[in-house]
Amino acid sequence: MSDFLSLFLALIIAAITYGTPLLFGTLGEILTEKSGNLNLGVEGIMFMGGALGLGGVFYYEKAGGASGLAAVGIGILCAFLAGALASLIFSFLTITLRANQNVTGLALSIFGTGVGQFVGEYMRVRENGYISIGNALKGFFQNSPFPAALRKIPVVGGVLFGNSVFFYLGLILAIGMFFFLNRTRTGLYLRSVGESPATADAAGIAVERYKYLATVIGGGISAVGGMVYIMTIAGCVWNHEGLSGVGWLAVALVIFCMWRPLSAIWGSVLFGALMIL
Repeated sequence: MSDFLSLFLALIIAAITYGTPLLFGTLGEILTEKSGNLNLGVEGIMFMGGALGLGGVFYYEKAGGASGLAAVGIGILCAFLAGALASLIFSFLTITLRANQNVTGLALSIFGTGVGQFVGEYMRVRENGYISIGNALKGFFQNSPFPAALRKIPVVGGVLFGNSVFFYLGLILAIGMFFFLNRTRTGLYLRSVGESPATADAAGIAVERYKYLATVIGGGISAVGGMVYIMTIAGCVWNHEGLSGVGWLAVALVIFCMWRPLSAIWGSVLFGALMIL
């Protein structure tokens, strides 16, 4: 294998690694915006997801937990709940109280960043050092779930089978979201709420309920992206500057991908490559 090809393949793998957190952040915001809400607080949501996701896994391991699958599940759950709670606050202010979405989203970005920073630094000070998890659990977050034989396939093995489990979960989520939005009645109702809420309301669709659910679930998905960043790119160590700007890139990627979940796959890899370069 030539040096150029090796370098090119290494760039693709690194682009996938850096693009995976963006994929979750983008998919979450796509779901939110399909309901007609614009949540500019993705940056803060991802900060909260990163800090609380890492914290959940750290204290799980400290309590004696050693199951990698359980650790991954706890990380996803803690991050999702953090993002869902932040998005619930956003939903209440913008849907129920009809506050300005742009101002509320910017405030959430500042608030969420502050909460994430506080939680991360509080854990670090309380534990008298860095907040990190052991190498045994790190492997479940950072290594590929596929056998070594598949990863060693010439040229394509590393690209197709050498990524973390979160990339493949992101692919499944993107494909599932595509079919949900375009092939199910509930997805079509959600799109109608975002495109014409007055028409949807006249047709008997519960507009506020769809907006709440899409925004809360979308925020939870975006927060998982923050956890993925900390657990893969940041090496499972809390870094108070590690996530800076990733949420804003996710918001930009939503527009770049034209609000299409499948386009978010290659778009996130492209943005990941640009981050590497």
